[in-house]
Amino acid sequence: MRLNPSADASTRDSARPARPRTVLVVEDTPEDREVIERLLRRFPEASYEVKAAAVGGEGLAAIRAGLATGTPPDCVLLDFHLPDMTALEFLERVADEMPEGAPPAAVGVGGATRLPLPIVVLTGTAQRLEPAVQSLQRGALDYLSKSAVTPVTLHRAIESALERFEAARQLEEQRVLLARQNRSLDAAAARTARLLGAAT
Repeated sequence: MRLNPSADASTRDSARPARPRTVLVVEDTPEDREVIERLLRRFPEASYEVKAAAVGGEGLAAIRAGLATGTPPDCVLLDFHLPDMTALEFLERVADEMPEGAPPAAVGVGGATRLPLPIVVLTGTAQRLEPAVQSLQRGALDYLSKSAVTPVTLHRAIESALERFEAARQLEEQRVLLARQNRSLDAAAARTARLLGAAT
């Protein structure tokens, strides 16, 4: 199912934030890529810079290059069915094939894989729940039907994914800090115990 090119007809341009968000669109249908870019341009309260990849391999290469240089996309919009792989395979490879030094994938809430950047999956088969569940389990932060995509729903999905990704990142930082503090306390307690033992 292709996107509706008239979905953006009621939304007008207005003032945008100074820094645009970079969105990588991994979509093999040129018409759908153009519609997504037009929908993002038409949302009045945000500014997006859209980069495109026509196949999964090209999208993975763009992600790797961005992570390696410290300039990954802010968000990825991923078509479920691509010529060279499905979204599920793409998500697995994002988790498993990142270059050395990239932020490691981790297990998130509910056992879902947490990826090094936020990904939203787009599909033309809205009636099937199984692909949505499988995508979320593999780390996607949202799942949208192409038939329901509008400037507002697309913007909300991107911003929600970014917010959840940032919240998960902060929780992971707090977990790492707490683990480090606990190790320091354990080491200090062990030193104190040795000193007390030596004094008796």
